[in-house]
Amino acid sequence: MESIIQETAQKTSISFEKELENLMTKRQDISKFILGISKTLNETGASLVAEALETMDYLYRESEVRKQNWVIKSKNDPKTLATIFGEVKYKRTYYQNKKSGKYCYLSNEVLGIMSHDNLDASLKAKLIEKAVFMPYAHSGEKANEHVALQNGGREEPKLVYVHESREKIGENRWKLLKRLVVYVNYVLK
Repeated sequence: MESIIQETAQKTSISFEKELENLMTKRQDISKFILGISKTLNETGASLVAEALETMDYLYRESEVRKQNWVIKSKNDPKTLATIFGEVKYKRTYYQNKKSGKYCYLSNEVLGIMSHDNLDASLKAKLIEKAVFMPYAHSGEKANEHVALQNGGREEPKLVYVHESREKIGENRWKLLKRLVVYVNYVLK
């Protein structure tokens, strides 16, 4: 735990020094400085969230109470969760209940991450807030894009582009400004 804190502090400090040097020597504007620091802080936040998720998973895996009721079916299953910090990639443990035969990721369940959730609740709330407080035309656009799969097939994922505005770049062609692309595999209610 201490190593992640030290690593985070060191990374943040190095980034701050680099961005401050760019601000002073390259005469970049304050917005570039803010964006550089923001990127580092988001990466730091994502690392801390991943560390917290894996720590909770470890605590459940080693728990004597868990061992009485649940058996490990697989370890180190990868999961990606979109958060306000960006993508958080972590590993978790899959269990089976000895009595009921039910399967689940215990740490995810306890932390409120449902089995098919790919978006954190705070990110969902932020996206909804953006959609509610922006004009409909600017809040989001459904995108059907065909994506090639590694097995040679094709898939049409459900994507939503949330953006602040758009700029015309040609006849019937628009460039989205300040956009966020969200993969959606559920319906917000």
